[in-house]
Amino acid sequence: MMSHVMLPLSTIVLSLTGVGAKIYSFNIVYNTKAFPTGKHPKSWPDMWDGTKFKGGRTMNFGGGVTPQLEIALLGDGVPKEKIYPMDVPRAYASMSKLKPLVNKWYGSHSEAIQLVTAGESAIACTVGPRAIAAKREGAPIDVEWNQGKISADHWCIVKGSKNRDIAHQFISYAIDAKRQAAMCSEVPYGPSNKKAVEFMKAAEVRELPSSPENEKAGWWWDAKWWGEVGQDGKTNRERETEKFAKWMVTG
Repeated sequence: MMSHVMLPLSTIVLSLTGVGAKIYSFNIVYNTKAFPTGKHPKSWPDMWDGTKFKGGRTMNFGGGVTPQLEIALLGDGVPKEKIYPMDVPRAYASMSKLKPLVNKWYGSHSEAIQLVTAGESAIACTVGPRAIAAKREGAPIDVEWNQGKISADHWCIVKGSKNRDIAHQFISYAIDAKRQAAMCSEVPYGPSNKKAVEFMKAAEVRELPSSPENEKAGWWWDAKWWGEVGQDGKTNRERETEKFAKWMVTG
């Protein structure tokens, strides 16, 4: 898995790796009118519990960054430390249990935020920072950070690219601590440069997916597992994305 720890640009193999741009997470996002904070779902098994936590659920029609199989395992009681390597059949069996509770499969994360804000769906599995941004604008919405799926976007330079020196200068600019602090204060994604939090307000840091407390409560997406190639010549991501599309119709 690509680490979120900062790497000196001089050490990067440009065709194979990258340097962190921002950190995001998939979380339980809930409507605070349906579930006042403190009485809201606090784990993925809670999202799977339609008796205790009533209301529609919304999940990504395309599966998200990857089909949300890890979250399905957590919903079935698998500890976050034992997600990988994934028990794929168990994950799909868990997804099939959740499916009757899903009243809307969203096509974009902005749609998910709209659905929960309007109360059409009471709970979503979507990008937590987007929900925090909506919350700051007054939406009746909040985020549970427990068991959040954490990952990062990366800057990279394609092998053979021209103007590599200019690209290096831009990346250095983009990952500067003060510049990242300004970005993350406006849009609550986590900074890849950990020194950025020194230039942010404590209240802002608490609502980042990569804050010490939220990172400890969550788990890091294993890109290495998803990139493994099987005997069929497909990566786990390719294979499960195809399977997820079929499951949506027949599962």
